[in-house]
Amino acid sequence: MRVSLRWEANQCWEAEKIKMLPQMHLGLLRLLLALFFTTFLNFECASAEENKWAWFAATSGINDWHLEKGTGTVAISGTRFSAELYVKDKNDNILAFRLVGTIKSGNIEVLADRLHSDDERRKLRGTYRRLRWTDSPGGREAILLTEVGHPEGLTIGLTRELPK
Repeated sequence: MRVSLRWEANQCWEAEKIKMLPQMHLGLLRLLLALFFTTFLNFECASAEENKWAWFAATSGINDWHLEKGTGTVAISGTRFSAELYVKDKNDNILAFRLVGTIKSGNIEVLADRLHSDDERRKLRGTYRRLRWTDSPGGREAILLTEVGHPEGLTIGLTRELPK
């Protein structure tokens, strides 16, 4: 359906441009959505990689220490702290520990569950530090937790490099 009053050729052209506006807006909207999702997905992938922490767990034994290590994720939201720590088993990552607790002024208190084990839930306490390099960009975050009242008990350390 053509809407034009042919008083002048110029007015007819204006009416045609008005009909084309919804098509132009749809194309622009598609382009903006594509750019948004591309940016969002790249940000999500980078964020997941940036949130990857290295960890170790040490438990004392008879004249020895039992050590485990792997990668994990840490979430800090206000005073809430949580972490999931994974060990590599052949081609799979297996959730080994789940830590849930609080963080206040760099002090952390958590309950640690060793999964796939009959080990009891353990109360850990420790510190969180965020360091920035003075001579170059970037830095490091580190967490060290020990079992409350049991220096021979479970110790967990986590670290990750901060982006430059």
